[in-house]
Amino acid sequence: MVCSEDLFKKVKNKVEPIVKNNNLDLVDFKIFPRGRRWVIRSIVDHKYGGVTIDECSKLNKIIFSAVDNLNILGDDFVIEVNSPGLDRPLENAGDFMRVKGRVIMVWLRKPLRDKVYFEGELLDVRNSCIALKIKEDTLEISLNIINKALQKII
Repeated sequence: MVCSEDLFKKVKNKVEPIVKNNNLDLVDFKIFPRGRRWVIRSIVDHKYGGVTIDECSKLNKIIFSAVDNLNILGDDFVIEVNSPGLDRPLENAGDFMRVKGRVIMVWLRKPLRDKVYFEGELLDVRNSCIALKIKEDTLEISLNIINKALQKII
């Protein structure tokens, strides 16, 4: 079983507005086979994080009904609606805005001040850069040189 691009688009086009109507962002979306059934996995979150289990459960029921009504996956499919978790990678300006004021870890593609790793409080996100407070210093880092970034779980 392989998910065609057409099937992927039809299901995603049904799921996206449901997520938005529930004031959430669709962080990631996948359709894949597990045994003889399809799994539709939606990773959702609020703009600034904090989606709850109850919200995921409610959304799961709504999405299941909507996908079932499409009648394109048969009777045997699973809907998974999950939170991205605290260890979610920070990949774009919106991700960084979600953790503003928190401590993050940043690995760079190329050295800045002779270092490729920084850890500090994220002060701001603007003009495709982040402002990171490291001890008593503030460092501006362009998003395009960031290789990986994560919120530090304290």
